[in-house]
Amino acid sequence: MDYCGPRGLPRSKFLGWPKDDQDAAIVWVIRERSVHAACGTRREDWDPEQGGHPRAFVATVDVCPGCAALENRQARFDKQREKGDLEPGSSLVLRRQEGLP
Repeated sequence: MDYCGPRGLPRSKFLGWPKDDQDAAIVWVIRERSVHAACGTRREDWDPEQGGHPRAFVATVDVCPGCAALENRQARFDKQREKGDLEPGSSLVLRRQEGLP
Protein backbone atom coordinates (compact mmCIF):
# COMPACT_ATOMS: atom_id res chain seq x y z
CA MET A 1 0.00 0.00 0.00
CA ASP A 2 2.97 2.35 0.42
CA TYR A 3 3.22 2.42 -3.36
CA CYS A 4 -0.46 2.16 -4.23
CA GLY A 5 -2.06 4.47 -1.66
CA PRO A 6 -0.34 7.76 -2.57
CA ARG A 7 -1.07 7.12 -6.24
CA GLY A 8 -4.71 6.15 -5.81
CA LEU A 9 -3.87 2.81 -7.36
CA PRO A 10 -6.20 0.03 -6.23
CA ARG A 11 -4.33 -2.83 -4.59
CA SER A 12 -6.15 -5.29 -6.84
CA LYS A 13 -4.76 -3.54 -9.94
CA PHE A 14 -1.25 -3.56 -8.47
CA LEU A 15 -1.55 -7.29 -7.77
CA GLY A 16 -2.56 -7.75 -11.42
CA TRP A 17 0.73 -6.28 -12.61
CA PRO A 18 3.49 -8.61 -13.81
CA LYS A 19 5.71 -9.78 -10.93
CA ASP A 20 8.72 -7.85 -12.29
CA ASP A 21 6.72 -4.60 -12.23
CA GLN A 22 5.50 -5.26 -8.69
CA ASP A 23 9.07 -5.97 -7.58
CA ALA A 24 10.33 -2.77 -9.23
CA ALA A 25 7.66 -0.71 -7.44
CA ILE A 26 8.54 -2.29 -4.08
CA VAL A 27 12.27 -1.65 -4.63
CA TRP A 28 11.42 1.97 -5.50
CA VAL A 29 9.49 2.37 -2.21
CA ILE A 30 12.36 0.86 -0.23
CA ARG A 31 14.87 3.14 -1.96
CA GLU A 32 12.71 6.24 -1.33
CA ARG A 33 12.46 5.31 2.36
CA SER A 34 16.25 5.31 2.59
CA VAL A 35 16.43 9.04 1.79
CA HIS A 36 17.18 11.01 4.95
CA ALA A 37 14.41 13.57 5.42
CA ALA A 38 16.64 16.40 6.61
CA CYS A 39 19.40 16.29 4.00
CA GLY A 40 18.00 14.25 1.10
CA THR A 41 20.96 11.86 0.88
CA ARG A 42 21.28 8.14 1.51
CA ARG A 43 23.84 6.46 3.76
CA GLU A 44 25.27 4.59 0.78
CA ASP A 45 26.01 7.94 -0.89
CA TRP A 46 28.67 8.45 1.79
CA ASP A 47 29.90 4.86 2.21
CA PRO A 48 32.79 3.75 -0.07
CA GLU A 49 31.94 0.11 0.62
CA GLN A 50 28.54 0.73 -0.98
CA GLY A 51 29.86 2.70 -3.95
CA GLY A 52 29.70 6.11 -2.28
CA HIS A 53 32.33 8.59 -1.15
CA PRO A 54 32.87 10.27 2.26
CA ARG A 55 32.84 13.66 0.52
CA ALA A 56 30.02 12.87 -1.91
CA PHE A 57 28.29 16.16 -1.13
CA VAL A 58 29.36 19.55 0.09
CA ALA A 59 27.13 21.81 2.19
CA THR A 60 26.56 25.13 0.47
CA VAL A 61 24.34 28.13 1.03
CA ASP A 62 21.37 28.25 -1.30
CA VAL A 63 19.26 31.37 -1.43
CA CYS A 64 15.73 30.77 -2.61
CA PRO A 65 14.13 34.00 -3.84
CA GLY A 66 10.72 32.78 -2.68
CA CYS A 67 11.95 32.00 0.84
CA ALA A 68 13.76 35.34 0.92
CA ALA A 69 10.55 37.17 -0.04
CA LEU A 70 8.63 35.37 2.71
CA GLU A 71 11.33 35.99 5.29
CA ASN A 72 11.56 39.68 4.39
CA ARG A 73 7.79 40.06 4.77
CA GLN A 74 7.70 38.05 8.01
CA ALA A 75 8.87 40.91 10.27
CA ARG A 76 6.04 43.20 9.16
CA PHE A 77 3.60 40.31 9.40
CA ASP A 78 4.65 39.64 13.00
CA LYS A 79 4.17 43.31 13.91
CA GLN A 80 0.71 43.31 12.32
CA ARG A 81 -0.17 40.18 14.29
CA GLU A 82 1.06 41.75 17.57
CA LYS A 83 -1.12 44.81 16.92
CA GLY A 84 -4.12 42.60 16.16
CA ASP A 85 -4.29 43.95 12.62
CA LEU A 86 -4.62 40.49 11.03
CA GLU A 87 -7.61 38.22 10.69
CA PRO A 88 -7.41 34.98 12.71
CA GLY A 89 -5.82 32.27 10.58
CA SER A 90 -3.74 34.70 8.52
CA SER A 91 -0.54 33.32 7.04
CA LEU A 92 2.02 34.36 4.48
CA VAL A 93 1.88 32.78 1.04
CA LEU A 94 3.55 33.48 -2.26
CA ARG A 95 1.18 34.53 -5.01
CA ARG A 96 2.24 34.94 -8.63
CA GLN A 97 2.17 38.54 -9.84
CA GLU A 98 -0.44 39.00 -12.54
CA GLY A 99 0.89 39.89 -15.95
CA LEU A 100 4.28 38.23 -15.38
CA PRO A 101 5.38 34.96 -16.95
